[in-house]
Amino acid sequence: MDVTTILKRAAEKCGVTRTRYKERDVPTSVESVTVLPFFGDRRSSLVLSSILLKRIKEELKGSRYFVLISWPGDEGMFQYVDEYWQVDDQAALQKLVSEASGFGNSSAILPLLQRSLNQYFYDVMSEKDLVSYYDNGLTSAFFDSFRHVKVNLPSIPSASSLGADVSRELSRRENKVFVRPSRTAVSWRNGSCASVPIPREFWSSLLDRLVAEGFYPVVYEDRFSHTLQDNLKNCLRIGPLDSLKAMSAMRACGCVLDIFDGSSRLALAARCPFLCFDERQRFNAVKEYEINDLCGRGLPRQYIFSFAALVEKGDPNVWRTNVFDHLVLRLKEMTAGLDRDSWPAPVESNDIVPYDAVRKRKLKKFGTRFIRVERD
Repeated sequence: MDVTTILKRAAEKCGVTRTRYKERDVPTSVESVTVLPFFGDRRSSLVLSSILLKRIKEELKGSRYFVLISWPGDEGMFQYVDEYWQVDDQAALQKLVSEASGFGNSSAILPLLQRSLNQYFYDVMSEKDLVSYYDNGLTSAFFDSFRHVKVNLPSIPSASSLGADVSRELSRRENKVFVRPSRTAVSWRNGSCASVPIPREFWSSLLDRLVAEGFYPVVYEDRFSHTLQDNLKNCLRIGPLDSLKAMSAMRACGCVLDIFDGSSRLALAARCPFLCFDERQRFNAVKEYEINDLCGRGLPRQYIFSFAALVEKGDPNVWRTNVFDHLVLRLKEMTAGLDRDSWPAPVESNDIVPYDAVRKRKLKKFGTRFIRVERD
């Protein structure tokens, strides 16, 4: 069989769809093909697309034909791969979504997929190949292999790509806020990240509060989010969209709200300001500041450090006093001072970023101090 036929049969056997490829670029030998199945979370998708994969493909796998298998609609974040395959089966997607964590996925579907790929290809990458370069921050192996950091960010389409009705609605509204009603929050527990459920009622209460405070929520629903009730008042529901259009909606809104769910990572790629609730311990442990400083240069952003357990519990009084009140106050302060002309341009970029741009974290030292007591 020629390589084109092998690629087609492998995709059929694995239950995936070849969504982007060029027949003229297909090599003549299957030994020249590298395949990476990736079904990690949103944060890892940003790290993979902006910092890791382009360097791996061009500098470590430069002579090879690279196939990426990943989430539906994310091909725009990986324009540089030779082929992009996606899983379309909804039942399989739901299982993969629920088990995504970091670069890995604990769903039983992924080992079956890798086993099928190994029957057709000689070079099948895995999570281990990525973790060697990024493990809660860039590793020494990354700098040994690549020496410096080069950040790749995609070109973001204009709001007209969202359709005439949505574009018109966004253009005539003020105080827009992009909200993704995530089903889970990310918390730092027992030395690692853990997913905790966010009730649907939390998001309904939040939207009501935002509307009451004069904001116009743009509610984005995707495979990782709740589907809220149909009668959302004074809100705009959009989605699901491919990643580039979702980022276009973020730019059109002008501010992304991230409540322990990682939406701010996509906002970095969109070069859109964001307000993020996060746990300080998790923020420092996984070096979120590293991603911010490398991928979000010159981008306005603010953090409110709290605890994900507050949104996990279904207590409206706790939500109001510990989340909503602080959120609204900070959101008003932040949006009042935003200047769209000062934001990074939404054009494709592939720039070397000195690692010195990453802030140095200074740990506070606590200890006893000797106090001199004056004696009479």
